Amino acid sequence: MLYAFSKSIFQLNDPEIKKILALSLFISIAVFFFIWTIVGYFLTNIIVFQIDWLESLIDTLGGIATFIITWLFFPGILSAIISLFLEQIATNIEKQYYPALSKPRGISFLNSLFSSFRFLVIFILINLILLQFLVFFPLLFPIVFLVANGYLISREYFESVACRRLSHQKAKMLSKFHRGKLLIIGVIVSGLLTIPIINLIIPIVATSIMVHMFEKWRYL
Repeated sequence: MLYAFSKSIFQLNDPEIKKILALSLFISIAVFFFIWTIVGYFLTNIIVFQIDWLESLIDTLGGIATFIITWLFFPGILSAIISLFLEQIATNIEKQYYPALSKPRGISFLNSLFSSFRFLVIFILINLILLQFLVFFPLLFPIVFLVANGYLISREYFESVACRRLSHQKAKMLSKFHRGKLLIIGVIVSGLLTIPIINLIIPIVATSIMVHMFEKWRYL
């Protein structure tokens, strides 16, 4: 697992990966500011009370809520964006580390788009539920957040990579068989996705890790 992490970090020096990273960074930053603007507008610019000091308090709390919501949802949106480039990333990794592999079935852009949208919807729904923990059980929130998102992210990334070479059913079976290890990877990835700047490269690293883990596990 550590070997897969190290290889995935070094993979960032690859010219093709750098191109994908640059494009995804541009899209991600644009999406980040879009989310910040939309959420900020609704939470701080809608007048709820006519009393000035109370409205000011609501605006301040709205600004804090904007930051929290953007911070919570940005990793999922970033992951969904990177998943659109999964085929290119996986192909590049295979050419470098597994040149003897036959050509995969691959993933069409429409399928990638659908998978990304589905992942994003599930991610948003789960994290809307997790917000209840932040409000009522704040001490438990970090643990629940990392485990829930770690499970979702690791399963989605691994099965997307596996489906390039296996049927959907076999990919799910392989994912289920290694769910413990995948959860550990997912929790680590989920944690890194909450760290500003670092989170911009983590989805590509996660995709690379899943390619290496898939090639290791499918022959066991």
